[in-house]
Amino acid sequence: MLIRFGITLYWAGCVGAVLWALISGYIMLVGGFDGPPRVSDVFIVGMIVLGPAVIIWLTGRGARYVLAGD
Repeated sequence: MLIRFGITLYWAGCVGAVLWALISGYIMLVGGFDGPPRVSDVFIVGMIVLGPAVIIWLTGRGARYVLAGD
């Protein structure tokens, strides 16, 4: 039972991370700047908004490791 729950939490983390990354990327590229974005701005903002996606994915991966032993 815990194995399936761990796998479910992992997939929920993957879906959440992908959604966060897509929404953040869209906001960053379309509505995040007043003028044309500079490369340094895109890189810095990209790291700030895509960082939580990695944290969400790692949380799901940790739950899978602890609960499913995988």
